[in-house]
Amino acid sequence: MTLPVNADDADKLLAQHLQGCVRYLGAPSSKPCKSKWPELDADKSMGKGLPALLPLAQVQSIEIFGDEVRLPSPLVLQALLQGRVARRDVRASGPAHNVDLKFKDGRCLELTFFPVDQQLFHQMRAGEQWCEIPVVGKEAGNWSSTVAAIKPGATTREQLLRLCSEDGGISVPFRSERFIVNGAKVADRVLKINVAFKAAHKEPSGQDVVARVSPVYLDFAYCD
Repeated sequence: MTLPVNADDADKLLAQHLQGCVRYLGAPSSKPCKSKWPELDADKSMGKGLPALLPLAQVQSIEIFGDEVRLPSPLVLQALLQGRVARRDVRASGPAHNVDLKFKDGRCLELTFFPVDQQLFHQMRAGEQWCEIPVVGKEAGNWSSTVAAIKPGATTREQLLRLCSEDGGISVPFRSERFIVNGAKVADRVLKINVAFKAAHKEPSGQDVVARVSPVYLDFAYCD
């Protein structure tokens, strides 16, 4: 007998499946995605969420070009699970971050992320369509000024820890460390950033200087 699966369980299973598909690559593939996706036709897809438009359960790999600081994997998963095709003014001003979404049937969809600093939405192109990705609402507090105060090349680890707290779990010292933005929480998730440091010593210290900061993203807090 097959037991029924409720919507919440199905969403969790899909999220777990997608998490297991994430791969970080050093450079974009030499074989760009060329498949056409009629599901993303502008007239048919406007206002719809990506889970209703794409067979996400059939994803084979999510190839992210860069690292967890350039484009955090939870942000990519949030885009797939909560992103919505939208007709909005394009505010993309920073560098594009590329992701190839590859499916078991051989098709491939190119995603291009344009994280926008201190906004309530990030933006992404899925094929030819613009999508918006919710970051965090105003209910999380004045998080944008906190993030804006973190200056690559100037802010030390000691100064950063006055604005953020260390996340639990495994992280890579100096190369990619997770931090929780103080006071920024929505339901059971917290607002995070990933940070790369220029080391002052062989071991992490308060004198390490922030080298790069990721876009903000919502995720569950890790516990040690």
